[in-house]
Amino acid sequence: MKGLYCKEKHSSGQDSRPALDIRHRLMRISDLEQVMKIERACFPSPWAKDHFIRELDLSYGYHRVAVMSSSGESVIVGYMVAWLVQEEFSIMNIAVRDDFRKQGIAKKFLQKGLAFARRGGAQTAWLEVRPSNIPARALYERFGFIQAGRRKRYYQDTGEDAIVMVRAL
Repeated sequence: MKGLYCKEKHSSGQDSRPALDIRHRLMRISDLEQVMKIERACFPSPWAKDHFIRELDLSYGYHRVAVMSSSGESVIVGYMVAWLVQEEFSIMNIAVRDDFRKQGIAKKFLQKGLAFARRGGAQTAWLEVRPSNIPARALYERFGFIQAGRRKRYYQDTGEDAIVMVRAL
């Protein structure tokens, strides 16, 4: 998994911003321009557009976007890519636009994704996360993920290890 937040950003206390009208739906090819903007902003080694196109063609893929309607236009504020293969749900990527973080978008992606995985017969959910991504790790731990291992020098852009996390469904 690449990461949950684009930049390490911490806040204390409750966010005072008003609740947003955000819906989650299947990712479409027409979404990729906005998805790629988020991808490039979030990750030093972003996936190529062709990677997302291939992901959308996978029969075992789970691809969702969070969409906010603004002035009659749909604005994508985040996305999730995962795989449901037999009894395992592998979370590949969750990203949320910097200006929409701390509003429960990633939490909702996890809730919906894990519910989908359970309905699909998954017994476990897996992901990799950077040790330095403290906000993502904290979120995953709140969802019951525990550390199951470590992949040495997993992230090619920095050489950082990946923490492998798992939870039973």
